[in-house]
Amino acid sequence: MIFRGRRRLSYINYMREPLIGGCGIENLAGYGRGLRLAFGWTYSPVIHPGETWSSPPIGIAVHSGDWHETADRYREWMRRG
Repeated sequence: MIFRGRRRLSYINYMREPLIGGCGIENLAGYGRGLRLAFGWTYSPVIHPGETWSSPPIGIAVHSGDWHETADRYREWMRRG
């Protein structure tokens, strides 16, 4: 997502195995002055009786680069894992 100038918003779902899901970003600018965004990530896990599930962490950041900046953050997280 690109803002005025060279500021970009990156968002990452830090999960190791792919899951069915998605993200949504809503512009809430009508609710006040300035830029206001609502962000949500959805999952569709299959949970059997007795099992538990925890949402993977997500990352949100503003930067001045391009999509490589987000990819580099994700790659570094995978290396540490």
